[in-house]
Amino acid sequence: MLAVDPGPLPPSASPSTSSGASASTATWPEASGPVVIAAAGEPPPERETYALPRVKLAFRRFDFVRIGASGSSDGSVASEAFNSLSLDVYPVSSIVRVGLSTQYGWESGSWLANGDYFAAESLSIGAQLPLGERVMPFAEAFGGIGYMRRLQFDRTIPTAYWQLGIDAGAEIYFARLGFVSAAVGYLHPVNGFAKLQEFQTVFVDTWSFKLGIGL
Repeated sequence: MLAVDPGPLPPSASPSTSSGASASTATWPEASGPVVIAAAGEPPPERETYALPRVKLAFRRFDFVRIGASGSSDGSVASEAFNSLSLDVYPVSSIVRVGLSTQYGWESGSWLANGDYFAAESLSIGAQLPLGERVMPFAEAFGGIGYMRRLQFDRTIPTAYWQLGIDAGAEIYFARLGFVSAAVGYLHPVNGFAKLQEFQTVFVDTWSFKLGIGL
């Protein structure tokens, strides 16, 4: 918008009018004061904000050990791949994030009837910080405990299961309330069971990969 200040007019000055037209037009003498140009700018558009993570459905894959089986001639335990699904809920989600995770995992290649499986509940504590408008890097430590069923010689063996681990990754937003997630983690799963009136454990230190989608 342009505003022009013509300044004070001389006492004898009056607008001159041209006749002979259907509509009269007035012509003012040249302004003696300064001309001020003020542009009325529109307010900047609001930046779209993205919600912090609250809930996530995730898939994790990791290697564990098989009870009673050897993977080589030296007697070392055989590796056993596991898949797991988890529902992760974050009751605290700011710079600090606190999560609760309900997990179900199964031996790769089986489901319930013919393989090992576990169910566990975990607690996680970590930090997250936005990087730009759509990326949320995070790192968190977690620990959990649960039940694992082992199947050996067609016999079900109930055992205890617990785990410790660290995940580092990022959540990438494709909508204000939707994101996909990827993380690489260090995992220390442990399986405890009774054998010959003694409580024994087997464990492994392994890497895991976790993919998820959430709100």
